[in-house]
Amino acid sequence: MAINLSGVQRVVEGTLLDRVQLRRDVLGHGDDVLDEETGELVTVPPACVIVWEGAGAVMPHGVPRASALLDNVLTAPAPSLDYRGFLPLSAPPARPGDALWVIGSSRSDSLRDPYLVGRAFRVGESDTGSFAVVRTVLLQAID
Repeated sequence: MAINLSGVQRVVEGTLLDRVQLRRDVLGHGDDVLDEETGELVTVPPACVIVWEGAGAVMPHGVPRASALLDNVLTAPAPSLDYRGFLPLSAPPARPGDALWVIGSSRSDSLRDPYLVGRAFRVGESDTGSFAVVRTVLLQAID
């Protein structure tokens, strides 16, 4: 007996209320490049292509972490995968290093992060389960 998850998939995809773009750096120049004449790091804009655009969601993953206290000085926590991205199964699989941009939203409730639109997140890894009804990726905010 096969399990048909198409109804569950439609319900879950109905909760994807953000408009997102999945972008990929095709040349691999996402980092700064050393200018050998001046000895300075120069930011090179990555040659990004939009791999996919459509409905998705970006949500905080778990409870916010507190900063560490070291000799009475607050320190910045190490980068972590503090967000989770949700994409429909029709979206192509995201690769580590891809960027997920939130370009719009149809959500207006009080649980919505008003500063989410316009933010970018780096894909860390995909999260898989036994019965997938939505693609889940772990994300790190790009400052």
